[in-house]
Amino acid sequence: MAEVGAEDLRVISFTALKRARRTLEDFALSYFPLHGLDLKDYIHHQHIFNFVEGLIYQTDDANEAMCLQEDKAHGQDFKHEGHKVLKDVLRGRHLLSDEVDKMLAQGDEYWRLERKICESLKLSAHFLKNSATTGFSLQEAQSASKMKSFDYRVLHCILHQVFTKSRSQLMMEFLELDEQLLDIGDDLVDYEEDVIKNSFNIYRAYLYLYGADGGLKLAEYIAELEETRDTLLIQLPDDIQMAVTFRQKEAATKPGSDKWIIPAPIFNEAEFRNSQQTSSGSS
Repeated sequence: MAEVGAEDLRVISFTALKRARRTLEDFALSYFPLHGLDLKDYIHHQHIFNFVEGLIYQTDDANEAMCLQEDKAHGQDFKHEGHKVLKDVLRGRHLLSDEVDKMLAQGDEYWRLERKICESLKLSAHFLKNSATTGFSLQEAQSASKMKSFDYRVLHCILHQVFTKSRSQLMMEFLELDEQLLDIGDDLVDYEEDVIKNSFNIYRAYLYLYGADGGLKLAEYIAELEETRDTLLIQLPDDIQMAVTFRQKEAATKPGSDKWIIPAPIFNEAEFRNSQQTSSGSS
């Protein structure tokens, strides 16, 4: 029997592809115009981008499942078969550059931090009663938040190679901040769901570290990120600024999507999870 190549292995679920759809749509609409590309260009190469993002979400699903386990998730050796397949496929298509490999390593570090942080969050009986010695630091929480959108950076690096586009360090720095702010916005919207799933959420981390002051401290951090992002934006070429501004206005059509809304804090997450399980079980 002939040996099965990496490109022939079945490693992506329908659920992972479904989760990847939103990111891929945003990536095509937001990033391709920055390089003078349109949806036709994306469609022509969508098999590559869909495969990469689908496998990243597949691995993310496996990591989140590990976060729900009772034992020490962050100490476990996390290996997912899709990770090796992804690298093998990219290598075979001459797309595994040093930069792509670096961004994939950033993903590994994000998943490690997610397991460590979420273990501490799950083990805490009450965020207002945490001891001075915490299971993770503010720096680790902020690092996880910065790395959470590593998939966008992987896709962007691949875009540079597929279309032989030059790489602007200033643009990459701006986009990294913009991606982080979008992720923080998602964290606030998905807050209760992330508590139930025990997934990384920077608001959860801030409440764990700061208790009742967590919301205020997070708002201050958001303001710092926005100020830095806006400073970088005005340094970009005019056409890039216009493309970014147009996409931001287009994405802000949903009511309240352009405003920061800090949800009511949940200090006893175990009690909240139990109440949600009880209500769902009785319905």
